[in-house]
Order: sequence, then C-alpha cells, then structure tokens
Amino acid sequence: MEIKFRLLLAIFFIILFSQKLYSEEKQDEISLKDTEVSAEEKWQYLEWEEENPEFVLNYEVIIEALDETNGIYTQINRLQTETNTTYIQIKPFLPPGNYRYKVITYNLIGIAVVESDWFEFRI
Repeated sequence: MEIKFRLLLAIFFIILFSQKLYSEEKQDEISLKDTEVSAEEKWQYLEWEEENPEFVLNYEVIIEALDETNGIYTQINRLQTETNTTYIQIKPFLPPGNYRYKVITYNLIGIAVVESDWFEFRI
C-alpha cells in the first residue's frame, strides 16, 4: 500500500512539474511576441517639453498632412494623452510624407490654456 502511495505521489509531482514547465514555455513565447515590435512602432512618437507638467491635466495633439499638389495642410488626426505625459504614439501609423503638429495644453480643470506653434516633420 505504501508503494502505491509513493508511486501516485511521484506521478502527481511529475505531472505538476511538466505543466509548470509547459506554462513557462508558453509565457516565454508570449513575451517574445510582445518584444518583437516593428520599426514603425518604435519611431512614430511625438514628444515635446513642458515647463510645469504638474499643472497639466492632459494634452491634445493635432496632426496635419501636406498635400503636395497644392501645398495646403489638412487635418488628419487628433490625439489626446490620458495623463500629463509629454509624448504620444501616432496611431494609425502615418505613411511617408510631410506633416506638422501642434500641442494644446489643458489645465487641471480641463480648460485649454496653451497652444503651441506648428512643428513640421517628415516620415
């Protein structure tokens, strides 16, 4: 009877250990997929400086694209940060071209108080 108990206990630990190894392998696989980020996802960010971020609720970023045929900028995207972070990822990603953006700063009660100049950039 004691031999059967030890055998069952050994089988239980083998199954438990093999499931643990399998779940760790799956977790490693998932984390590798998360770290495989395309080049676009790494560089399509806009960043700016803020003198007093403690007085900022959030920011709004307006992005405009240049129409090469007539030289006029048209708005293509409006993004908003959820906090007072001074950067934002551009989504959806922008194709190659000429663009410009400006940042609108909202104070702690949600009122737009400062609007930056336009900053041009090229992708």
